[in-house]
Amino acid sequence: MAIQKEKTLNNGYTGNYWRITAVSINNMSRTMVGSIGLFKDKATSDAGGQPLLVKQFHFSFTMQEFLASPNVIALTYAKIVAQAETLLHYDMNGTPIVPPIPRDADLVGGTVV
Repeated sequence: MAIQKEKTLNNGYTGNYWRITAVSINNMSRTMVGSIGLFKDKATSDAGGQPLLVKQFHFSFTMQEFLASPNVIALTYAKIVAQAETLLHYDMNGTPIVPPIPRDADLVGGTVV
């Protein structure tokens, strides 16, 4: 499972394959941290290459969600995509953002493969 969406970094490197690189679960607090890395392509990821960029997403979950998911990776992808698509209506100073923007445009609109 992965997300395909191209991103060009400031250093000129381009990748198009985002996959989960780590998941940390705190069952007591029902929180998770999911790390998703951008790789040049699927072949680089499959060969064990290093990601060009890694992003971390922090979120909560319910036991109902956890048990209903086919596996922890599928749950992590679903949570990351949902969080990335969440619209931001205000910036850190409380100033309205018009029009609202997604929390993480790098992942929004990518294809889950």
